[in-house]
Amino acid sequence: MSIALGLHQLSRPTVALGHFGAGKINENGQGLLELCSLFNLFVASSFFKGLLRSKVTWIHPRSRWHQLDHHVIIRKRQLRDLKQCCSMHSADCRTDHALVRYKLQITLKKFRQTRPKPLPLVDVSSTHDSLRNQRFQQLLSSKLDSATLPADPNIAWCTTRDVIVSSALEAYGQRSKAQPDWFRDNVDLLLPAVAAKRSARLKVTVRNSRSAHRDLQAAKCTVPCLTRFAVSRYWKNLSTRIQQCADCSDLHGLHSGIREATGPIPKKLSTLLAADGALLVDTFAQLERWVDHYISIYSQPPHVGCSTLSSLQ
Repeated sequence: MSIALGLHQLSRPTVALGHFGAGKINENGQGLLELCSLFNLFVASSFFKGLLRSKVTWIHPRSRWHQLDHHVIIRKRQLRDLKQCCSMHSADCRTDHALVRYKLQITLKKFRQTRPKPLPLVDVSSTHDSLRNQRFQQLLSSKLDSATLPADPNIAWCTTRDVIVSSALEAYGQRSKAQPDWFRDNVDLLLPAVAAKRSARLKVTVRNSRSAHRDLQAAKCTVPCLTRFAVSRYWKNLSTRIQQCADCSDLHGLHSGIREATGPIPKKLSTLLAADGALLVDTFAQLERWVDHYISIYSQPPHVGCSTLSSLQ
């Protein structure tokens, strides 16, 4: 059965055929186009511009009349994955009709897995407070006394761990995420860009289209640009403020600006052992240990031999 679709016509009430058809339409081709329009299907070969020989599938041996009888019907959402559609006259198929070949670029769908909510972190910066330490000990002892530990060691360990974490959160509080100074000073500029990027990513997961991917790519490019602008503006304002404090002899402002620029000084703590090998935690005990150490060094009499004195002479 010959099915000829012909060229695209603007007056035709169908969009199933592209702008690069071939030949003239017949009755069977008209029926195929109506069927494609009804089910929102498209003829793949009519959307690629190329030589007439690469489109037709049968050539009359005498009159050399070209005719397009075989078609590839695809859905609308597969048009963006279609890369090439042509006829292969050199393929040996034991027939005078050409083989139709089309190439697809298949993209696997990404399945996004939701991550579990992380456990809250304890604010360990307040562990030096003696009142909070006492409260933590009281909460921990009261909860351990009221908790019933089962015989299974795994379940008992999980129960003990939950009791310790809950007591620490009540006593010391939850650690908040520390944001850099440049982000805190430019919240009104950066938060809308981050929210737009999240909404664009959610739109891609709901509707996987070219426009959604284009919006996501634009949002991804906007966030780094605004971040670089915020960082440069923060350092420029900070350097200007330090220079103004230096010009007007404001030592307090100068010191605070330099400290803000350099950041907090890390505290390096090293363990100190007593003479018997015990770990010293108290500050006064550590000072007494250093005093004993230097007394033991400088209280020993010097031992100078005759060979040493002769070498000095």
